[in-house]
Amino acid sequence: MIIRRLKWLLLVVCGLLLSLYIARQPLSTKLANHYLQSHNLQMSCLDWSFDSWRSIHIESLCLTAEAFSVTLQDVSVDRSMINVTQLNARIKNAANGPSEPATFKPLSLTLPNRPLLYIENINIEQSSLLPKFSASLTENQLYDFSLSGDVVADVQVAASEIQASVDLESPLVQGLLPQFVTSLTGSAGIVFTGERAVIKAEPQLAANMPYQSCQLPLQSVGKIQLNAALNTQKVVADASDLTTTVTPLGCDTLLPQNDKLQLNPLMMQPWALTLPAAINFYDGQIETQQVSLHSHDQSSVLTLREVQAQIPHKQFKSELNFTHNSVQLGGISLTGTSSYKAHELYLDTRLVYQSERLPLVEFEHGNSQLDGDVKLVMGPAANTLSWVAKGSIQSASLEHFQVEEGQLEIEGVLGFSDTLNGHAKAKVTTPTLHFTDGQSIHNQLDIQAKLGVDQQLTLDTELSMEKVTHSNTQLSSVVSKFRLRGDLERGEIFSDISGHTAVAQLQLPELTIKDVSIDSKVQQSRGAALEHYIHAPGIEAVLKHQYSPQAHPYQLVVSVEPVTELHPLLAQVAPKLKLAEGALSMQASGDLNLQTADFSVQLKDVSALYDTHYIDDIDTQISGQFSSGKINIASSKVAVGQVRSGVVLSNLSAQLQVKDNVAQLQDLNAQVFDGQIHLDLLKLSAAPQQLQLSAESLDLGLIAQAGRDAGIELNGRVSGIFPVRIENATVSIEQGKLFNTGIGKLKVAQNASVEALKAQQPSLKSVIGVLDDLTIETLSSDVALTSDGWLTLAVQIIGENKAQAQPVNFNYTHQENIFTLFRALRLSDEITQKVEDALTKQEQSP
Repeated sequence: MIIRRLKWLLLVVCGLLLSLYIARQPLSTKLANHYLQSHNLQMSCLDWSFDSWRSIHIESLCLTAEAFSVTLQDVSVDRSMINVTQLNARIKNAANGPSEPATFKPLSLTLPNRPLLYIENINIEQSSLLPKFSASLTENQLYDFSLSGDVVADVQVAASEIQASVDLESPLVQGLLPQFVTSLTGSAGIVFTGERAVIKAEPQLAANMPYQSCQLPLQSVGKIQLNAALNTQKVVADASDLTTTVTPLGCDTLLPQNDKLQLNPLMMQPWALTLPAAINFYDGQIETQQVSLHSHDQSSVLTLREVQAQIPHKQFKSELNFTHNSVQLGGISLTGTSSYKAHELYLDTRLVYQSERLPLVEFEHGNSQLDGDVKLVMGPAANTLSWVAKGSIQSASLEHFQVEEGQLEIEGVLGFSDTLNGHAKAKVTTPTLHFTDGQSIHNQLDIQAKLGVDQQLTLDTELSMEKVTHSNTQLSSVVSKFRLRGDLERGEIFSDISGHTAVAQLQLPELTIKDVSIDSKVQQSRGAALEHYIHAPGIEAVLKHQYSPQAHPYQLVVSVEPVTELHPLLAQVAPKLKLAEGALSMQASGDLNLQTADFSVQLKDVSALYDTHYIDDIDTQISGQFSSGKINIASSKVAVGQVRSGVVLSNLSAQLQVKDNVAQLQDLNAQVFDGQIHLDLLKLSAAPQQLQLSAESLDLGLIAQAGRDAGIELNGRVSGIFPVRIENATVSIEQGKLFNTGIGKLKVAQNASVEALKAQQPSLKSVIGVLDDLTIETLSSDVALTSDGWLTLAVQIIGENKAQAQPVNFNYTHQENIFTLFRALRLSDEITQKVEDALTKQEQSP
């Protein structure tokens, strides 16, 4: 009976076990979901069977959750090993809309003893964050795993933490690198405790950030640590042990050609980036106390302090400090704030600059400094740079200039969106400016510039100097104003310049000119065409010249009309010379670089009074050349209507010629005493010279009238030859000859001297009486003139007193100082006196 019951019980149990095995899949799925529900997991498929009493084969197993789904295929499980042929996982994107933040707790894993796990092929796919990757997993010992494939890593699982060591050369990591990263090696260690994750990496990174022809290779080596608090979503990074350097290559092509020699050592050296021990990432924000970038030689340091960045809003702000100190550029400091907001970058800084020499220039100076504010805005709506600064320079010296105690004030705004535009102004003052052979004091230069969006440039400058001294020349109260209008649209400066320069007084060694003004016009393209209109008392001039690197031609026209306007100038140079009337003009053309000129000078109807010497109706035009420091004038006619210098010379004419700065008059002719005098050659130099002066057909009657004694009447004509010597500005005559041409007549009537002689010596009365009416057949005389003016005439007269039929042979020696005589004649000259009176009244009139 008992055995029978046991048989039935065994049969029921076997039937029950058979029923359970047949329904194993739905039953095991239901049972698994019961335990997985607390972990927000659900088993959606399970297909397994026994391989033997000691192993199970799972054909497929499906697990799903809100964030992922996993499918296992071809799984073999025994007491020592779990072999998975294929594991497919898909990470789902987070659903749209608000969701409760996940809560992370410290890990407290139950780690029972179990068979070791091996997964032959793992495929993980995520549509947005990570690319698809595959790997294989081997559990070397319980809860100690190794990954290979797209991810190379070692993972250790403990009850309270999970540790992983990831090779950064893993294909998955390499595929996530941006394009400018050229190499990344090293490893990263990860510790996960449930509510916190710590990542420690030792990367070796190489990158290149090219800009035009400039390469910026970057090297980063060292350690970095990330501490992530998952519940607060705060990450703290420590990059203080990470060394990052950038070494520019080929960037010297971006530097100005003239400045490469000075800037290359500064710009082309390695630059190091230093990151702090604490960089905070929280809720899309990045905060840190300090980030710095410095050059290899420590000459340049850029430091950002109190850095705050909001990644979702693309905002950034920090305190900025940039310092530079080098022999080439001096000391530079920029201190202020920087920020990025609404796609615009803002820099608001304080500039301090000090140097012992000016940068990028070829002259030495002492102690220059600049202090001011610099602001930069860069963005889609505006790109502007503005500045306000004041500076000084103790001294500066260029090749021919030296500045002392210079002051500078500048301010302006520059926009550079599509084209450059803006405005600026500057003021430069210096008490003293030294230059070769001179100096200027109390100098001030004001500049105002404006560049429109149409690339039209306007530049206004005003230069004032209280006094300028150069060699023996001095200028007082110099003010020069210029305006430049230019077009930069075509890539070159095409400009028009207009200006006005005023000089209150020009002081030359023997001349002072007041109220000089110059109006200038300039047209500039690849060269420059300039016109200057010069105004001074009594003088108007036009200077035109064209400047280019090859030549500098010019044209000069000077006009003085009437010449009486020159009296203020002549009163200083030659106070005895006064111009009465007429006009003067001059023209010249040549090349300023070569210092050459073709010139012509014209005097038209000019009259002049020198002391009591009056010259009337000067009319002449001369033409010549200037080259290699020498003047040459071709033979030019000089004509003078009249010279009243005691003796009146009229109708003077001569040929003026200058050869290599040596001037001479040829074929000099003049009328005097109704006769003619002639000189073949007269050199206009201080060198001694011997001349041959000839006189023809001089009227004896006019000569007698020029004498001081009345009662003597002479008729007839004489001629002569006079060897003249000029030396040391004196004139002398030796062995001169005078003789009559034709019959002459001598009458003495009521001459006081002759009558007195008759009264004193009655015996001579008959002898002297023959001179009362004498017909002169022969008259000759030796002529001598000393340098002090004493004229000696040894006169021999042969003739006949026809009334008395008495032949006469009369020898007479006459000596007189003709300088005194001529002076007396000039004082009695009515024409000369009238001219002098008229000029005196003209000078006295307002």
